[in-house]
Amino acid sequence: MKQTPHIVLKAKDEKSRRGATLPIHPDLVPYLKQWMEDKSKTGKATPREKLFRVPKALDKILNRDLVFGKIEKRDVLDRVIDVHALRHTHATLLAKRGASPKVTQSAMRHSDIRLTMNVYSHLELDDVAEGIKLIPDFLNGEPEEK
Repeated sequence: MKQTPHIVLKAKDEKSRRGATLPIHPDLVPYLKQWMEDKSKTGKATPREKLFRVPKALDKILNRDLVFGKIEKRDVLDRVIDVHALRHTHATLLAKRGASPKVTQSAMRHSDIRLTMNVYSHLELDDVAEGIKLIPDFLNGEPEEK
């Protein structure tokens, strides 16, 4: 039986304090395995070690990197690039790739679908237009899908 690649968040390390099991993209698995193998060879990894250690100053590090990369902190619409913006990107990419709202809500670990859809998913007119193109061309006699 094939197991879905995933990571486990302990309750103490998670905002809602319930813990969570999160799927990860299968393409990431070999890189994570190699990274853990490399750390094990140097004695810096154990099976119970946290995969990611998030520095308390992550926002400061990101801001420094933005300056170094000559990337503006705010865009022309006055949106801010910060660590939390990655969650907006995650939800938006799922929506743009056609994930159902329920899948996106689950991936975001939101209890309310309105938060997922109205706050975190950002679609543009072109995205909606692409969705409209999915409707069969009934005006020109395109057969219905069976």
